[in-house]
Amino acid sequence: MHKWVHDLARDDFASHAALPLLPHLTGVTIGRARQTMVIGTADLEASYHPKLALNAPTAEARCVVTDDTGVAIYVADIIYRGDCIKFDIELLQNSSS
Repeated sequence: MHKWVHDLARDDFASHAALPLLPHLTGVTIGRARQTMVIGTADLEASYHPKLALNAPTAEARCVVTDDTGVAIYVADIIYRGDCIKFDIELLQNSSS
């Protein structure tokens, strides 16, 4: 039986962003962390967010982190405004710079 990751650090999760906390949790080994991003426009649901007009440019991201057994321990669907996106991607794994 898996223990909920949230239970390992309730106070920290209540006051900090979850993703940066995951690698520091005792007993949690991250097996994979993947983010998929789609550039598009705000649909009707997304346009309910403050300051995001219908058909405004967006970047929609899905982030999934799994533990070493393949169990998802973090899933996030995020909509970023398209007028403030910057990509900074390291293309070589284990690069030293």
